[in-house]
Amino acid sequence: MSTSRSDEKEQQRFWNEFRIGVLAVGAIALLFLGVRFLQGTPLLGRTYALIAQFERADGIAEGTPVTVRGLPVGTVEDVSLSGEGGVRARLRIQDDVGLTEGTTATIRGLAALDDVSVSLQRTPGGKPLSPGARIPTAQGGTLDELRKRAVPIAQRVDSALVEATGTFSEARQVLGNSEPEVQTL
Repeated sequence: MSTSRSDEKEQQRFWNEFRIGVLAVGAIALLFLGVRFLQGTPLLGRTYALIAQFERADGIAEGTPVTVRGLPVGTVEDVSLSGEGGVRARLRIQDDVGLTEGTTATIRGLAALDDVSVSLQRTPGGKPLSPGARIPTAQGGTLDELRKRAVPIAQRVDSALVEATGTFSEARQVLGNSEPEVQTL
């Protein structure tokens, strides 16, 4: 009787350990998938790395989205200071995105609005980029575009304000001259 009871306890212990093992493996798998989801990388898809060298980081950090024509195709995996000067960014790109030689990277958006991304501009043709390839970076981005457009916009706003001021002064003059007539009415 005692051997059957000890066999039963041993079997119960085995199943408890088995359940704990399955639970631990499931928790690790969920953690892995959760981290990939939060990083913005495909949950089960394959990716490859590309290297981009920028003069300044301008708000990019680990997890910053990488886009092609506005569509997300990856994330920034790592940002560090480069020995050559500037900032080195490792981009993690989805395997099904066909980037070719001549592809350039640009930082877009405003860091103050937390709306920064790395935009890739593809060029048609060319050989496919190999994993770990270094891609050239283009200067510019949203902030530089705003700086270029700021002077003409300021000039148009200034001329509109001058016209509005003239209109308001004429309206004040007309209303000021008609005050006695309004009182007599």
